[in-house]
Amino acid sequence: MIGPEVYGETAFRSFFGTNTTGLEGLVTARLEGTESDGPQIRVKLGAGGGLDDHFGTPEWRLVAGIEVFDHSTDRDGDGVLDRRTLVRASRA
Repeated sequence: MIGPEVYGETAFRSFFGTNTTGLEGLVTARLEGTESDGPQIRVKLGAGGGLDDHFGTPEWRLVAGIEVFDHSTDRDGDGVLDRRTLVRASRA
């Protein structure tokens, strides 16, 4: 997945003031597994810069992230993950 992201920041002292609010934009790419169940990994890379020269806006920024997450579910609420229930049922 590739797409734009926009971030803004403002000072507590003067919310959304003309000299205290900055805006930046990034173009990011995200790659993740396509399995419907079980552990997954997601990698995100992005680059961008300030869209104006006000408070808190960086000249440029690089972003990198790695996430590990689990799509495992327990739809029937018995405390056993669905994928383990399916394995046990197929062995029986």
